[in-house]
Amino acid sequence: MGHNTFSDFVSHMHMRHIQETPKETNYQESGKSFNEYVLSNLDFLQEEYERQKSNQARKKLDELNIPGGMHSL
Repeated sequence: MGHNTFSDFVSHMHMRHIQETPKETNYQESGKSFNEYVLSNLDFLQEEYERQKSNQARKKLDELNIPGGMHSL
């Protein structure tokens, strides 16, 4: 995924919501507006964004062959 800012991440998640809602409801419903989506999912979005940032940092450390985020001098 890899979004640099929280607003980029939220925009991406809203677009996924808009695309997936009709599929989940047999095309009978449309997705929530951006503001409604953000307000009703703010805690979830913040947790997922923090998880994404943590996973990106872990991946970067793995690429540097630094086990467990620790390195010796």
